[in-house]
Amino acid sequence: MTNELMTRASTEVGLAGTDPFAQYGARAQQQGLYLSFKNGDWSYGQNGDELPIGTRLIANMPGLRIGWKRWQDRQVTSEVMQLLIENPREAPRSTLGDDDPSLWPIDDRTKQVRDPWALTNELQLVDGTGQQYIYSTSSQGGLNCIRRLCEEYSKLRRQKPNMLPVVELEADHYQHKEFGKTYVPQLPICAWLPEGSEVADIDAPPEPKLADLPFDADEPVSDPEPAAPAAPPKSPPRTRTPTRF
Repeated sequence: MTNELMTRASTEVGLAGTDPFAQYGARAQQQGLYLSFKNGDWSYGQNGDELPIGTRLIANMPGLRIGWKRWQDRQVTSEVMQLLIENPREAPRSTLGDDDPSLWPIDDRTKQVRDPWALTNELQLVDGTGQQYIYSTSSQGGLNCIRRLCEEYSKLRRQKPNMLPVVELEADHYQHKEFGKTYVPQLPICAWLPEGSEVADIDAPPEPKLADLPFDADEPVSDPEPAAPAAPPKSPPRTRTPTRF
């Protein structure tokens, strides 16, 4: 993602729904290495190269696409995807075809029939070198991760016009009653970049939060007491002038 794309994406945040040029521009084919999350690790590309936990990426939220993808033999054969920024109506599954479960493939993990159509979210991200990634997810954990990011983004985006969020690659886990320890992806917002910023700026340290500031754990955090007013200066000692006759 270049600075030009950052500027375009930032503008679309404010103009989507009113400017047809912004909407058409956001339809440009997203490019980049595919980013995936598995067993608590983030990786990218065909070789599965690792991106360390804590890696910072700019999230192109105006380019977020939602919809359906049809899979066959591990390949996408069709898709119905739309930009979330256009506030689309989600296409009902009943409109996509493939309605006969007896013709569905068997899932390798669950050994159950699997719907060839998968609800999908697709988000473009970029690192401090300008390398672009595409996080395309159909898993429940991945969809929930994108939804949480959208919720966090929506609370602040109107207060930060012409800015894009910087997220960190994180992971969490829970205990699944059938599959045991199950990892889920996390993309918390850690900073914001203004329009025209250099992508390298995403590696700058975030502003410290109150919770990050050092304090004595044994003492309650409270406002400092106001300083006592300074005492007025003392008058110099008076001396008697001798009376002359």
